[in-house]
Amino acid sequence: MIRPVFIQKLRRLILARLLVVTVFLTLGAFVFEMPPLIYYGVISAFLLLSFAYIFWLTTEHSLELLTHFQIAMDILAITVFVYYTGGVDSVLATLYVLPIVSAGFVLFARAPVWVAVASSLAFLGVILGDHWHLLAGFLPPVAKDFRIERDLFYCLYMSYVRVTIFILIGFLSDYLVRAVDKMEQTLNVNGKFALLGEMAMHMAHEIKNPLMAISGSIEVIEEDLRGKLSPDNKKMMESIVQESQRLKDLFEKVLDYARPESLDIQRLNAQEILDEVFVLLESFFKNGKTIDLHLEYRGKPPCWIYADRNRIKQVFINILYNALQAMPAGGELAVRIHETGLHSEIIFKDTGLGMNRQEREALFIPFHSHKKGGTGIGLAIAYKIIHNHGGKIKVKSQPGKGSLFIVSLPRL
Repeated sequence: MIRPVFIQKLRRLILARLLVVTVFLTLGAFVFEMPPLIYYGVISAFLLLSFAYIFWLTTEHSLELLTHFQIAMDILAITVFVYYTGGVDSVLATLYVLPIVSAGFVLFARAPVWVAVASSLAFLGVILGDHWHLLAGFLPPVAKDFRIERDLFYCLYMSYVRVTIFILIGFLSDYLVRAVDKMEQTLNVNGKFALLGEMAMHMAHEIKNPLMAISGSIEVIEEDLRGKLSPDNKKMMESIVQESQRLKDLFEKVLDYARPESLDIQRLNAQEILDEVFVLLESFFKNGKTIDLHLEYRGKPPCWIYADRNRIKQVFINILYNALQAMPAGGELAVRIHETGLHSEIIFKDTGLGMNRQEREALFIPFHSHKKGGTGIGLAIAYKIIHNHGGKIKVKSQPGKGSLFIVSLPRL
């Protein structure tokens, strides 16, 4: 997490906690006739803790420890409140929701689930400890108004209900945190795409004509001097021509990425498109590598998609070419199709090198390639094409275990 954002979230958490505690204790003073000493004492304690949290925050050291400490203190404080306001019947048990939700707000994924488990254990501990009078020796006695003896079955039943709610809220908060993180990543990638596309369009007018002139002149000179050059000079000239051609190809890819899409949407048979792509890539599969192809989509009922024929073929070519590059010593490549209600998923699975988390996150960012000699533009173009079709590309990969690309396209 970016440090300034993390600090801002912690600051909001501290202020929100103080506000919530003040509101609940003020209401509690009217509902439970709380003695002024307890009321002002609790407010003062939370105020002092908040000042301590803010001071710790200004040091900008061990901020994750500060976050864990705050949540632990919240659970402890709520547990004490529950003990003094009715135990198993306390309405303040609802406050356990606050640290569960706040954990998802400032911590990592799965944190709300762990905090929900910790809150459940704390609630069970105080309920059973109160029932068996185990806490009387550690805490001041509970006022008679709140000393209501309940049988064990009632305590266990109410604990089951509360714990179920805590765990459900934990999983729901975790799901929302993951959804927000995924949405932020998508927005960041789309923003980078838009910026790079605009830059490429401006660069096109400045680079295209000089590049074509230089490339054409080199080819003419190479043609005129053929047979007159020494072997070293001939090799150097061929290298210049090859690199010039590579630069032209790269520039065309950049323009292709930046150019606004004009899609010719048609009803297409996905199997036929895949067969056409494999015919085009036949030479790549016969370049000395041992690639075992498993075309699992063949022999299946037709899978109809709505897409631009040429653009969707380019997507499949780029993904397959990426899979071949990931298997320098050969391997297995499987392609299958899975249909859902509104989408068709074309799935490409290879047994290549795989990718770590950082490589997966940068996979669709132009000019960011982890492969030797790669430009990082092919998969960026594929992502843009699928996005413009209203579809998605998902990637699952682990180092040494290959990669799984899932292209999801609308069927309607």
